[in-house]
Amino acid sequence: MRICLVSETWPPDINGVAHTLNQLTGVLLARGETLQLVHPALRLPRHRVPVPGLQHELQVRSVALPGYREVRLGLPAGRRLQRLWQAQRPDVIYLATQGPLGWSARRTARRLGVPMVAGWHTNFDHYCRAYGLPWLESGVRRGLRRFHNGCAATLVPTHAQCAQLERQGFARLAVMGRGIDGECFSPAHRDSALRRHWGVDDHQPVALYVGRPATRAARGALHRLSAPRGTCSALRQRRPVPVPLAVRNLGQRGAGGHGQRAGGGGVPARRGGRADRPRSFGPGAAAG
Repeated sequence: MRICLVSETWPPDINGVAHTLNQLTGVLLARGETLQLVHPALRLPRHRVPVPGLQHELQVRSVALPGYREVRLGLPAGRRLQRLWQAQRPDVIYLATQGPLGWSARRTARRLGVPMVAGWHTNFDHYCRAYGLPWLESGVRRGLRRFHNGCAATLVPTHAQCAQLERQGFARLAVMGRGIDGECFSPAHRDSALRRHWGVDDHQPVALYVGRPATRAARGALHRLSAPRGTCSALRQRRPVPVPLAVRNLGQRGAGGHGQRAGGGGVPARRGGRADRPRSFGPGAAAG
């Protein structure tokens, strides 16, 4: 089967969509599928991450997202997509993002009669509230619904997400779980020295946040993690011992590391290396 992946983001970008698609690409190539890849061109070509085994890689023009310059949006590329898909017609097109490039690919695929499957990777409607624009939320959701309902199927990561989108009028949903890399996330990698640095023993649970706390959306996620009804609170209810929260700040490329605190209870973290000593959440532990 020949599959074309279309995405506004791709490694070396550091985000969930780029990581998921990179993993998906490796699995599909290992299964012997034929893959094409369409994504925005990098501002610095030397940062390009090559993908051995692709049948074709099409990089389109891009612009930086205002206020978030490390993220680049692919510009519409209908003519280039049409030439590619007429010469090497895919059996199905996977639309991972709903930016200008995603909409351009959707229009071109409909014109050529190529089946499309969309992926639900980001709750863009929720970002409206995170960035202080709640009045845009319903309009963004209508646009997302139109985009996804024009595809043969939309793949979502969880059954809970599937049920929520169904209630909002999204159709033809199916679950494609992201899963966990058992080789990467394994007890075999346990580092006793690191855990001593954190002030915990080999068996005490530690909640770890890895991300860019400088962004509004990330600060909101970090706050929810440490909120009274957040993940740390749920862990505390199941285990009567403090649950430390360690924060690792990936930061922006080329930027120096800086500390953040999770809802008043997190800890400063270093960019890149080990997270600094965590602050505990638990009976008798200070959360402020």
